[in-house]
Amino acid sequence: MKRNRKKAIKLALGLGAIAGMRASFAPTLASQFLNKKSFNRSLKSGLAFLQLPTSSVITKIISAGEIVGDKLPSTPNRTTAPQTILRIISGTLVGVTIFQAFKQKRLTGGLLGGLSALAITYASFYARKYMGEAYNIEDIIIGGIEDTIAIGTGAGLINA
Repeated sequence: MKRNRKKAIKLALGLGAIAGMRASFAPTLASQFLNKKSFNRSLKSGLAFLQLPTSSVITKIISAGEIVGDKLPSTPNRTTAPQTILRIISGTLVGVTIFQAFKQKRLTGGLLGGLSALAITYASFYARKYMGEAYNIEDIIIGGIEDTIAIGTGAGLINA
């Protein structure tokens, strides 16, 4: 049981962090993870939709849109209230879902995922801003690097 708890904590924190960088990536990765692993449709609540193969496809499409949208000059900063709240909700959703899948307390998973998303929302915003100003790197390049980090980290998390 402790092994499951450690895995759930690692996934909730990691996917929450990814939600802080890219709000839609975390549900996409959670859906992919739940479809890949054999949880025998263990989610018997309103969260079960993430376990559906259709959800995996839909969230991937939304994530692709976020990759493009993030690079547009009209996209608001992630630290605006609506953007920050969206990232916290995303992190909380994946934390609760992962903890439920591992038969752990959902409240703990939600708190870990949501707080991780909140922390990384600000950390990644200021890191991106610093890199652009200090090294004169265009924002679109930094955004691409951030996408690569989010995708690579997420793939590593769900495949470990």
